[in-house]
Amino acid sequence: MPKKQLAKTIANCGIGSFGFIRRPLVREPFGLANGSFPPIADTGGQRDYRLMTLPRVFFDTNDGSMEHGYWLGFERSRSDLGALGVALRPGTIVTIYMPDELEMAATLRFDDTEKVWWADPVADTITYLNGSA
Repeated sequence: MPKKQLAKTIANCGIGSFGFIRRPLVREPFGLANGSFPPIADTGGQRDYRLMTLPRVFFDTNDGSMEHGYWLGFERSRSDLGALGVALRPGTIVTIYMPDELEMAATLRFDDTEKVWWADPVADTITYLNGSA
């Protein structure tokens, strides 16, 4: 790999000059990345989604998994997605939640076969509410 390309790859991965990985503190409304909305997943490095204010979308843990994503075809999920008031696109970052149980950041993807949105959870962003675990 040429040195220029290697340097760019390292910079995109968020590795600082001292060899440690930087975790940026993101305070962007609705997770805006580079001024875009809806927010798009940042694949160039790690982002701290805990400080972001993301749109909330209902989901049920019984309809999916952390590995394969969660189905967002419920009436309440579709209502939450519609309430965003913007055209959704794959890669949009949202908070998926189960009332009084848990919430986590997830990226959206669309299944053309089923004509329904799915949420792929972002690792290590799960928050349990009211002491549930």
